[in-house]
Amino acid sequence: LHPWHAFEWLSVDLFGKIFIPVVATLAQSRPKVQMCLITSINIFVWVLSLRHAPYLDRKFCVVVQDFKLLICVSSATGIFTTLRNDTHSFLPVFILMGAFVLVLVLMVVQMRHVVGQRPHVVKIDMQELPKLGRGARDEEAPLLKSSNAPSRVMSETTE
Repeated sequence: LHPWHAFEWLSVDLFGKIFIPVVATLAQSRPKVQMCLITSINIFVWVLSLRHAPYLDRKFCVVVQDFKLLICVSSATGIFTTLRNDTHSFLPVFILMGAFVLVLVLMVVQMRHVVGQRPHVVKIDMQELPKLGRGARDEEAPLLKSSNAPSRVMSETTE
């Protein structure tokens, strides 16, 4: 996950996965409202995945973003189906299949044009953190005596 947007991306994705079944259950008697709300949740998650790329590897990020687009397109087809209100029509199925093909072609084109590279990783020495201005109290381990030292050194000093 991208370190700058990991919490935001995972939180929105989690809440989207929670709210979609809730909306589907609560708005079951009104299918047009149900599909509009589900589509808006999916669009919000997709736009956030475009705005804040969830993964460092660009090729994998393109796959995730395009699958989110595929989910948006399928729920938008659900809106079209509820507005059409024809149980014998195959038009929504053909629209959905065409949209799937377009999104998959878009994904293949993007994958061919995106340059795959390994993410740049910086190794930080835990002994150097106080020198870098990060000597603040560790919020994840407030009970340890010296929160600036690595955990292996901490176990030696607590004995």
